Amino acid sequence: MVKLSPEALEARREYRRQYEREYRRRWRQKPENKEKQKEYERRYWERKAKELTQEYVQTNETGASIRCGRLIP
Repeated sequence: MVKLSPEALEARREYRRQYEREYRRRWRQKPENKEKQKEYERRYWERKAKELTQEYVQTNETGASIRCGRLIP
């Protein structure tokens, strides 16, 4: 394999990032995928809320306080 300069590697990474960004944008614009995205986000936030609730309950049991989602002993 050819060894590329740091500048060439960065250019390749940037090209790949732009390609991925555009691909995801086009994917999200399709009507059938908009529903998938909304469902994914709904599940994600439900899971996050459940995790935070469980952390909060656990910290109250131990007597530690919680601030911004992080435990403070």
